[in-house]
Amino acid sequence: MLVTFSYAVFAIYVCWPNPEQWKKQAALLAADPIYYEGIPNFIFASADDWRLIVEFSYAYLQVCVSYGLTLFFNVKIYRYLKTMEDQMTSKTKDAHRQINKTLIIQALTPAIICLIPVAGSVSLTFLKTNIQGLGLVLSMMFSLIPLINPILTLIVIRNYRKTIVVTVKKLFNSSQLLSRIEHSLIHPLSYVSSA
Repeated sequence: MLVTFSYAVFAIYVCWPNPEQWKKQAALLAADPIYYEGIPNFIFASADDWRLIVEFSYAYLQVCVSYGLTLFFNVKIYRYLKTMEDQMTSKTKDAHRQINKTLIIQALTPAIICLIPVAGSVSLTFLKTNIQGLGLVLSMMFSLIPLINPILTLIVIRNYRKTIVVTVKKLFNSSQLLSRIEHSLIHPLSYVSSA
């Protein structure tokens, strides 16, 4: 908690308004046709500012440490469960495998959809690369997290997957039955002769 608090306090220092930087950077925003028209513009720091470099390096470090710890403990839990396998029933083993897969996928999904695009856009900012529209595409990926996480959970956990397949089959069969009934009501003689 202290690490996160120190990050937030330093972010206030980094993002404190600086009119001199704003005037310089406003000219760059005005030259960009995608970002200038209709989008609220704000500048809080320059990519050259050492404070911003320290802030984002600290954020990268926090993310790497948290994912490193997640990976470390996942491996430890997996190894422990492997040693306890002889004492588990087959259903318990299967449940542990499904939970383990789900946890891995739910840890990787935000990394792929959120952290990698953020790291890419921040890194491109520090490299002073300007690819028009790339920032919009990368930021739109954030909206996929609430959609993809539950879908992957439904796919990975076998009972959920079976329930979905059975429900879809029932819906598909009922729609076929409804179309047959509808067809027989419209063309009763053709249905009797084909049966």
